[in-house]
Amino acid sequence: MKTVLEGEGLYDANLVHSPDPVQLGDMFDADAILYVTINEWDAQYIVVSTTVTVSFTYRILSGKTGEELWTASKTMKYTPDNTTSTGNPMADLLVMAVSTAITRAAPNYLPLTRQANYQVLYLDPTKLPNGPYLRPKI
Repeated sequence: MKTVLEGEGLYDANLVHSPDPVQLGDMFDADAILYVTINEWDAQYIVVSTTVTVSFTYRILSGKTGEELWTASKTMKYTPDNTTSTGNPMADLLVMAVSTAITRAAPNYLPLTRQANYQVLYLDPTKLPNGPYLRPKI
């Protein structure tokens, strides 16, 4: 898919979102196209606490008409739990600082991203609408 898009001059995510969805539908013989926009991908640090945030907008457009068929948004935040107490305030402060430093040095966005995608695509009230290719449960 990446090779086909690059062959059409669509080598950047912003460029993929710009053409008419009917053009993409024709290119891939697709009934619908799912667009995902990253609105926020951030880690904020406050003294001994880090909050990781991801935010997405999801849209499905018809590959035949360009009409919007479905849309949803999701924001997820994660702050490590630094409330465990050893009874030693200095040790607790040191543990919180180390935990914050680890999250700050290498924030892990993927678990939040997977959770956001799963909740939007599979859970009510935003889950994907049933389409003509839905297989009945046996």
